[in-house]
Amino acid sequence: MKTFIKTTVVYVSLFILLNSCSVYYKKEATFNEAYLSKKPVKLMTTEDRKVKLRKITYKDSSYYGVYYDNGNKIEFPMSPEKYKSLRIKDRTTSTVLNVVGITLSVGIVAIVLITATYDWGDFNFGNSSTQFKN
Repeated sequence: MKTFIKTTVVYVSLFILLNSCSVYYKKEATFNEAYLSKKPVKLMTTEDRKVKLRKITYKDSSYYGVYYDNGNKIEFPMSPEKYKSLRIKDRTTSTVLNVVGITLSVGIVAIVLITATYDWGDFNFGNSSTQFKN
C-alpha cells in the first residue's frame, strides 16, 4: 500500500505539472494589438526560437518586450524584422483547460484509490446459482 501511495503522488504531481499550459490565439497580432491587450505574448523569431514575454510596452515611439529573469525586469527593443509571428495569450481558455485538467486528474486518482482500497470480496453480482447455456 505504501508503494501505491507513492506512485499515486508521483502521478498527481505529473498531472499538475503537465496541466499548467498556456493557450495562445491562432490569429497573429501586431505589436500595437499586443501592447493594447496588456497580456502575455509568444514571439517566433526568424531563427525559429520561441520567446515568451509578460507584455509589450510602448516608450519613446518604439515597442519593448518585457520579461523577468531571476526577479529582474528586463526590457528590450523590438523590431518587426526579427520576428515571424506574434500571438497573444488566451487567458480564459488557458484557465479553463488547467482547471478541467486538474479536476480530471484528481478524479481519476480518487477513483483509483477507492477501487484499490475497497474490499471487493463481499460484493455479490447476483444469484450465484444462475447457469448460462450456450
